[in-house]
Amino acid sequence: AIPALYALGAVIKTDMRSVPADKFFTGPKKTVLKKNELITEISIPRKNNKSFFSKIGPRKALAISKVSSAVSLVISGGLIREAGIAFGAVGPTVIRAAETEKFLKGKKLNKAVISRAAKTAAGEICPIDDFRSTAKYRRETAAVIIERALLKAI
Repeated sequence: AIPALYALGAVIKTDMRSVPADKFFTGPKKTVLKKNELITEISIPRKNNKSFFSKIGPRKALAISKVSSAVSLVISGGLIREAGIAFGAVGPTVIRAAETEKFLKGKKLNKAVISRAAKTAAGEICPIDDFRSTAKYRRETAAVIIERALLKAI
C-alpha cells in the first residue's frame, strides 16, 4: 500500500530518475511520471526498524479503505531515532504526518508520548465525508490505529 512506501522512505526509480515516494504521487491517480517514463524499481532503505500497517475497511482484501496507516520507527538506545507515519483514504492523496514524526524523534515511547502522538497525527489529516465513511469516523480511527501501532512498538 502506498502509505507504507511513504513511511518506509521508499524511492521510486524510473528509467530516467529517482523520486521519493512522498513526492511521486501528486493527486488521485496522478503522479510525476512523464509520457513514456517507466517505473523500473521501488527501493526501500534497509533499516533496523519496526513497521506496522493498518487498514480499516469493509473486508480485508480488494476493498477501498476507510482509513489506512503505516508507521515505521527506528529505535536505538530506547529512543526513536527516525519515524515515518502516513495515512491513506483520508484525503485526495496519501498524507504524511510530518509534525507527528518530528514530535516522536528523540522520545522514549510511553503511554503519554503515544497518546499525544496519536492526537497530533489525527490533527494532521483533513478527511472528508463520503459514501465509505464520515470525516469524524476517519479522524477518530486514525488516532486509534496510530496509537495501536505505537503500543506494539514498546
